[in-house]
Amino acid sequence: MEPRNPIAARLRCLLLWPWHALLIGALPVLHFWQKNFRLAGLGDGVRLLALGAVLSLLLLVVLRLWLRDWGRAGLVAALLVAVAAKGQAMGMVPSLGLLALAAALLLLLVRWRPPVAPLTGALNAALLVLVALPVGLKLRQETGPEPPSPLPVAAQPMVAGPPARPGLPDVYFILVDGLGQPATVNELFRMPRGSLTDGLRRRGARILQAARANYPQTGLSLASTLNAAPVPRLLRIPELRSRDRRPLAALVADSRVERTFRQAGYRVVTYPSGYPLTRVGRSGEGRRPRIAPNFLELYVLNDGAVPLLLQLLGRGPADLQYALHRHRLDYILDHLPEARRGARPDEPVFVFAHLLAPHPPFVWGPGGAALASTGLFSFGDGNDWVAANPDETTPYGVFWKNQATHVMRRLEATVDAIVAASPQPPVIIIQGDHGPGSQLHWDHPQRTNLTERFGIFSAWVLPPGLAVPLREDMTAMATFPALFAALFGEPLPPLEEGMWFARMAYPYEYFEAAAGP
Repeated sequence: MEPRNPIAARLRCLLLWPWHALLIGALPVLHFWQKNFRLAGLGDGVRLLALGAVLSLLLLVVLRLWLRDWGRAGLVAALLVAVAAKGQAMGMVPSLGLLALAAALLLLLVRWRPPVAPLTGALNAALLVLVALPVGLKLRQETGPEPPSPLPVAAQPMVAGPPARPGLPDVYFILVDGLGQPATVNELFRMPRGSLTDGLRRRGARILQAARANYPQTGLSLASTLNAAPVPRLLRIPELRSRDRRPLAALVADSRVERTFRQAGYRVVTYPSGYPLTRVGRSGEGRRPRIAPNFLELYVLNDGAVPLLLQLLGRGPADLQYALHRHRLDYILDHLPEARRGARPDEPVFVFAHLLAPHPPFVWGPGGAALASTGLFSFGDGNDWVAANPDETTPYGVFWKNQATHVMRRLEATVDAIVAASPQPPVIIIQGDHGPGSQLHWDHPQRTNLTERFGIFSAWVLPPGLAVPLREDMTAMATFPALFAALFGEPLPPLEEGMWFARMAYPYEYFEAAAGP
């Protein structure tokens, strides 16, 4: 018997519609966001949430046409969506079991049409609780210790009012993740002398022989480099064991270096990698391929049915993510020479590009051949890479050597194309944020090869007549003070160029790795 109150009837229909089938598809994104929200924001998962909702809704519509009832359609759809969203996380056997159960349930409901409203209501309530849990945990974390906050120096340009004047060269800062100091990697990985440097030297680059990072993590290193100061001089850190990396992301997104370039009349153009801690400048200035999954999306794909399907087809479980990662790296290398597109002829550009290689994942082999994955997708380095690839027998150094060699060959061609496309000789800085991680133990600095991790590649292609005060042992923090001294005639400021190790779990607790110069 229908309720007499039409509002109550509509409310009942709304509450008993199979929302649970849509909510299941949101769980992987919400769980990853809750665990990593201090690195990846919920906004990074909006596309996956929308895609999951659309596909779940289409599945519900098709099953509704077949079963003639939304509730019964929701029961079958929920099983299928669970496999699509969490198949790899559940495992092959449970996933195949759920698919078999969905097929059997579909056949049963076609013949027998029982009322399922109470079950639908219970499933809706259960899934609402499961969806609310990560949100509640996130809110609880937000009420924890006070996160680091910016100090006044972080808001100041590095040069007081640099003049916007004609003739300033374009500046390309290409951050090559995990690219180590040539002498160190030659010795560790038995690379031929000059294999990383000779091509750039032939193009006029000066290679710094003893350049070093200030920190062993990308977020810390880039925040320090783009603000020319150690992180504790940029942030007030009330709790050393805070895990909140959002202040680092803010230091990178709105840096002293970027403000200085803008004051000098530069247009800022970026080629982001998708890693949340390297988003420089305003989001509208980023140039990326049409298919450009971000950090969260690449990881959430690990949970679903795609890795299982690839393994059934005889492929590696992360081959899709590997292909997408290669595509983004190729896009950056191919399109960097087009950075001036849209700029006025007399307008200089500052270009920031983050190449997330030769850092893991290792997606290129000898000669740039595409590598198949052997485990799930991961950006983990050092002992985290070992944990993510437990069955891998090829040493880290072999993978790193092959990927680094390919990246450098591509970079040499990119430098040629940038120079050819530039109206006047540009500044091109190719620099590592830290070195490789073949002997990196995140929780044990005393067991880490600090020479490997802190030694970085640093190559400078400079226009004739631009005298940048370079030192062979410069640290990354001195990069832009040295450049600005040459561009704007400012004296090189004193810098605290130390080296500080930080464990991955605690980015604000530091162990001095070596004395500064």
